[in-house]
Amino acid sequence: MPNEPHRITSTSMGDGCKWRMHSSVLSDEKTFMVETMNPLHTCSRLLNIRVANSTWIANQLDDLLKAYPNMSYEIMQETLAKLYNVNTHPKQLYRARKKALEKNEEKHSKAYSYLYNYANLIKETNPGSIIKFGFETMQEDYVGPPKF
Repeated sequence: MPNEPHRITSTSMGDGCKWRMHSSVLSDEKTFMVETMNPLHTCSRLLNIRVANSTWIANQLDDLLKAYPNMSYEIMQETLAKLYNVNTHPKQLYRARKKALEKNEEKHSKAYSYLYNYANLIKETNPGSIIKFGFETMQEDYVGPPKF
């Protein structure tokens, strides 16, 4: 049934899917009202969405990658498909995991920079306290904060 200016019928393209919606224009001739609808979708497809780039993927999987930094690309892809119905390319997953791990490492480095302040606070509030830090021996050309 073709659509007409005052009514529209939409159906799913999936094989055997019963999703259907029929709507028509109200008397104001601007607003459509859904008259009948079968909301049950039995089909689904993965979408290739431009916004699902490596930065977006890294942000979506940030917490999972913190907990499982060596998560496989297959699991990453399955998770994105299940949660967001998005299909991804393995190169995107590689870059996303790298970005998420770098972001997490950056947060750790920043947290270590607060250790000196924390140590001074302990000394101020608990006179006589002794605080010792252990550092890795760094190469001469290393630039950055010491590694504990």
